[in-house]
Amino acid sequence: ILITIKIELPYLLLITVCITKLYNNGDCLLMIKELLNNSYRAGLANIDLQDLKELPSDAPAAEFTFHDDIAWHILPDRLRIECTREFSFNPECNFRLRITYFVEHFLKEENSLSNVSKEDVAKEISEDLDYYLQTSQGLAARLSMLAAQITSTFGGTPAITPPFFPIKRA
Repeated sequence: ILITIKIELPYLLLITVCITKLYNNGDCLLMIKELLNNSYRAGLANIDLQDLKELPSDAPAAEFTFHDDIAWHILPDRLRIECTREFSFNPECNFRLRITYFVEHFLKEENSLSNVSKEDVAKEISEDLDYYLQTSQGLAARLSMLAAQITSTFGGTPAITPPFFPIKRA
């Protein structure tokens, strides 16, 4: 938003005030973090465990893999970030496990992110994952611990994964 105020005095004074309420591509830029009220809520969102068939005894060994995904959702009063770690076997067998944690950053004003483009939100989140994921709170370590406890219930060695989110940062 660009506001121009003209004041006519003995001298012509032109005052240009740049007020930016939203993230934009102009000279005035307000980061999304500035729309947040510095309070957040974090916790376990979901655990999904699916028991699958075992491989036949004559089949080659299955490869156990995991990967992380981040999703975000703009809600009227908050920005919700979800981190999901998914475990599976290739070929598919034994079990599939998905654990999701969330971090919700509350907004100073409702709907203040409604006009921010998805690309701008994604860019800012990817540039400061530590802040948006609140990595100092150890959510990835808790996720790793839960995965180890759950995967050990199948009678084998627990799946120990890194206690951080190994996401490639742009």
